[in-house]
Formats: sequence, structure tokens, C-alpha cells
Amino acid sequence: MLIRQHELDPILIKAYAADFCGAPTLKEGKSRPGLNPFISHLGTAAKENRDGLVCKLNSYAQPAEVKL
Repeated sequence: MLIRQHELDPILIKAYAADFCGAPTLKEGKSRPGLNPFISHLGTAAKENRDGLVCKLNSYAQPAEVKL
């Protein structure tokens, strides 16, 4: 719901969530109850400073491969 409400990229959210949980991937991260602090953090960040959150999320984007 937060992702749609604040028009955030779900792929970048997954990468950020994994990093927030200290895991290489979200699947290897904490259980659903363990994600509650991340969801709370995400909601607060989206409401208080969406632009800053988007900037943070963009740091998780994979660089596009250059074809020659």
C-alpha cells in the first residue's frame, strides 16, 4: 500500500528492505514480523521526506549495461 500511495519503485524497495534487514536478498532477510520496523521506517520517510527517500532508493538501482 505504501509503495502505491507514494509511487515508489517496488524493486528498489525490495533491495532497500534487504539492506535494512542486513541480508543479501529479502528472501534471506528476516521474517514478516521482522519487517515491521522497516515498514514503519518506510512510511515515516515517505511522509516526511519523499524526495530524500527516492534519492536513497535510487542508490539501489542497478546500472544499465552499455552495449557497444
